[in-house]
Amino acid sequence: MSKFTCLGVSAALALSFAWPTAIQADEEMVIEEVIVTAQKREQSIQDVPIAISAFDQEFLDDAGIDDVLELQFFVPGLTILNNQSPAQTNINIRGVGTAGNSLSLESSVGIYVDGVYRSRQSSSIGDIVDVERVEVLKGPQGTLFGKNTASGALQFLTVRPDLDARDGFFEVQGGSENYRNFKGAVNVPLVGGSTAIRISGSRTERDGYMENLITGTDLNDRDRYSLRGQLMFDNGGGITARIIADISELDEKCCAATNIFDGPGDTIAGFLGAGGALPPTGNMPGASFLLPLEFVASALGFAGTPVVLADQYKDDVVAQDIDSYADIKETGLSAELNWEVSEKTTLTSVTAFRTYDANDFVDADFGALDILNVSGGRTEQETFSQEFRVAGNYGDRINYVAGVYFFDQEINRSNRLGLGTAANLLLTGGLPTSALIGGPAVCPLLGITDEVCSGAAFPAGEYADNISTQEQKSWAVFAQADFDLTEQLVATAGVRYLNEEKDMNVMFTESIFTPVWAAFTPLSPVVPDVDNETFEDTAVTGTLKLSYFINEQVMGYVSWGRGYKSGGTNIDRISPATGAPLLFDPETSDSLEIGIKGDFLDKRLRVNASAYQTDFKDFQANTFVGTGFVLQNAGAIESRGIEMDVIALINSWLSIAGGFANVDAEYDSFVGGACIRTPFGAEPDATKRNFPTVCDVSGNRVGSTPEWSYYASLIAERQMGEGSLYSRVDYNWRDEMFIGNDNDPNKVAESSGIANVKVGYRFNQDRYDVSIWAKNAFDKDHRTSAFNSVIREGSLTAYHLEPRTVGITLRASMQ
Repeated sequence: MSKFTCLGVSAALALSFAWPTAIQADEEMVIEEVIVTAQKREQSIQDVPIAISAFDQEFLDDAGIDDVLELQFFVPGLTILNNQSPAQTNINIRGVGTAGNSLSLESSVGIYVDGVYRSRQSSSIGDIVDVERVEVLKGPQGTLFGKNTASGALQFLTVRPDLDARDGFFEVQGGSENYRNFKGAVNVPLVGGSTAIRISGSRTERDGYMENLITGTDLNDRDRYSLRGQLMFDNGGGITARIIADISELDEKCCAATNIFDGPGDTIAGFLGAGGALPPTGNMPGASFLLPLEFVASALGFAGTPVVLADQYKDDVVAQDIDSYADIKETGLSAELNWEVSEKTTLTSVTAFRTYDANDFVDADFGALDILNVSGGRTEQETFSQEFRVAGNYGDRINYVAGVYFFDQEINRSNRLGLGTAANLLLTGGLPTSALIGGPAVCPLLGITDEVCSGAAFPAGEYADNISTQEQKSWAVFAQADFDLTEQLVATAGVRYLNEEKDMNVMFTESIFTPVWAAFTPLSPVVPDVDNETFEDTAVTGTLKLSYFINEQVMGYVSWGRGYKSGGTNIDRISPATGAPLLFDPETSDSLEIGIKGDFLDKRLRVNASAYQTDFKDFQANTFVGTGFVLQNAGAIESRGIEMDVIALINSWLSIAGGFANVDAEYDSFVGGACIRTPFGAEPDATKRNFPTVCDVSGNRVGSTPEWSYYASLIAERQMGEGSLYSRVDYNWRDEMFIGNDNDPNKVAESSGIANVKVGYRFNQDRYDVSIWAKNAFDKDHRTSAFNSVIREGSLTAYHLEPRTVGITLRASMQ
């Protein structure tokens, strides 16, 4: 008899869609039911009026998804970027997310692992190992999941200990760039039927694929591990306890950005004005001049310094005098207790304590000359969370979930920006401070010592520090219920009340006072310290849904939901020229959605589709203004679109899937956005300029969001000898898109498709599996984001997806 396996959840149902596993005879072959917990209780994915993409363990293994970034290739409308550092992971759903790594900035997409909220998006960057299911929830999830889910949520559920079975697996992979990955899990019952432990872990290493011509280092490598231990207890009387301890760490030289557009050189005088911003030359008062970088470097004795031009970016090389790196360590301990009070009522407690410690640095000028050296620092974070829930039924027509939630967090961040040995030569031609402020006679009037007056305006080795602390407490009460109005019509209503309080302190310091360096940093006396600033807020979020079951296989729904993202205090260095306030407001989102989910042809065909519109108010934008980021409220964003996914079981050995997303996300109102810098520093539409470094970008598309994207998968498996031969092709295509919110025509990622291919053989009752695979099989180059090059006025720098990787996987299961 032939054999069929519908490999896991292949992606992206922009609605609720999953690829369940089915091993059936021809006449019984159906798409199996998939159970999710998107509403904090177990339900069939096809019965939940939420846009969900669910991925089970078999799909994650068969599709070769080894880390979170690879999920986006199976979910149109989902974008996950890991650009400047592994500590800066940005996740967008339906075109909207969070960019940057400001300590003040929280996520628009919530990350949850085993019911515990991860407040830093970089917490999700580890290898995916021993995960039972991943759920991508699209649209605001402000009722049951709470704050910081204005765009949606990602929920990871790891495999629970089995109280009765002794089993596990071990997997080893090898591939391009000396790629090595080891992962496995073992489950051991301690007391049959009542107690068990499960231990899982992974270790990944890979050489870098980007060469730094200055240091000779290979960048964008992999060096990380993770370990998780679990204890499960069941007293046999309705009480269960699950305790999880985990640790993960990475130490990587990442991430390299290449030059994609060559400007004429550096704007030197531009560094002296507007509080340290990098305004285009054409808008600077007084004298300013441009010199080609190569010419200046040669004149100052740096003739041997390599210059990587834009037309060389496909060569996978950069020229930076400092290697970027990140060292991130995270630990956690959580306990989940469940008590079945009765057949209809269950009480749940989830308690968690987590720590996060990150050191990350980059070459601040992204260039070969030692102008600005390190930029970065250390982040230390401790969080405690507690949730109590009650779930159950009231009669035959009401299902409910209610609870309370408490969250406590402390974050400490120290950040440094330093001056290199070439800074003063390159930026001023080697002039002293006195020459740039009107002569030596002006120094005493400004209180400047003779030593500083006659010294370099940008002294080598000097630095500017930010030291920031944030203490945060929040609590919430929530409730949601389904009301069966008739056998076919279900109404859902939910509400959440939340309270938010943040106490923040930041101190700006410089190692030396010079008025030129002060303007560049800017100096502490210029921008007041945020001393024990407090942010407080209360809010109400909620949802209303109406589901109509046309028959047992088809359901249509309409829903409204509101999301919330906390505000705070801008603790980064603020350029006065931007007009950015110290405090920024919370971000809210209101979404309307209509959708349909259906199984047809005796459950051999599944079609899910939706249309939505989400309006974001006071969107929190992190705008790059030349020497750093300014965090502010952008005004409004409107995101609307349509989504559809289809899966079809063709016969006993072949299945296909496809889906698309159309996303139209644009700024309705944003008067403080980044300006387009043409090669000569002029803004094409000068009438839109509000400040020297910011522009009115209302009407612009939100960056890193393709208007159209789709995926297609072809999966086959046939009996061969004592086992089965299987193969799959997964293809993801994205439309041309801006990768900068200023909509600069030079900051564009061209339309491109990424193909993954895999062929394997399973045998001995599927206990053993050997496969060969290729990711990005056609070696397509795809830019993920672009920004104005630091120092090199008019030039652009960008990050890219990984190149082609080929390898082999060996897997053994213990049953």
